[in-house]
Amino acid sequence: MQFNTKGIKNVIKSNRLLYWFVRQVRKIQYYYIPSIKFLFFNFLRKNNIWKNKRVESIKKFKNKHQDDRCFIVATGPSLRVDDIEKLSGEITIGMNSICKIGNKTNWRPTYYGIQDIHVYRNLKEDIIKLNKTEAIFISSDFPKKEKIKNSNVIEMPIYGKNHLINPNADNIEFSNDCYDVIHDGYTITYSLLQLAVYMGFKEIYLIGADTSYAKKGPHHFIETGIIDPYFNIAGERMNRAYGVAKHFADQNGIKIYNATRGGFLEVFERVDFDKLELKSLERGIH
Repeated sequence: MQFNTKGIKNVIKSNRLLYWFVRQVRKIQYYYIPSIKFLFFNFLRKNNIWKNKRVESIKKFKNKHQDDRCFIVATGPSLRVDDIEKLSGEITIGMNSICKIGNKTNWRPTYYGIQDIHVYRNLKEDIIKLNKTEAIFISSDFPKKEKIKNSNVIEMPIYGKNHLINPNADNIEFSNDCYDVIHDGYTITYSLLQLAVYMGFKEIYLIGADTSYAKKGPHHFIETGIIDPYFNIAGERMNRAYGVAKHFADQNGIKIYNATRGGFLEVFERVDFDKLELKSLERGIH
């Protein structure tokens, strides 16, 4: 038997009292309970009462790349395999469906991150194959039974308190201590920007960060099979978060550039990817 979920939603929205009640239940389920859980375990961890070894391991990356530069490789539709291959000598941080690129190129990201549990479940088998990647960063709130066992897996303490509450620029935060917390910004790219700062990078380039979810057509370089129900406002949410990241960067002597081909991300200064002087593999760090 199939339920008409659209019809049910319309009925709920047409009844103001019922709609208010459902909204409160959702806030408790998706905001208050996860927030309390995160803060509780974070308190235990920081006070040496309870430890998660995979979260503790994130500390070894603090300032590991002091004053260096990196490329955060997002998965927007403008991304090209040729562009990725040119980054073979650079320090790169990939995400989400970039793990499915194995049959297109020998390039692999230096680091890899993922935080959406639904996307993670669809990509799990491909993530396991990232054995050439120095570290795989996953969200610490993934169900324990689903976490991959790779020795290079590090868990990120991501605090998603803003994700399902109406966002505004005032309640989005940017962390400079990823061992303490990584704040959600409606996209894994925002989390990885915090991670890059924690690692000590002073020059960060984004590529494939189209932020074009409201536009018709493909939304990703390689699709994951997961459709964000809020895709029509995803770009607006992300841009608010990116504005917070830019403010933090400007205040701390960090340069964030957008080397994406096209797209709708205008928060960061744009640079022409084709004019960047890139390191060759021979003198790179891979």
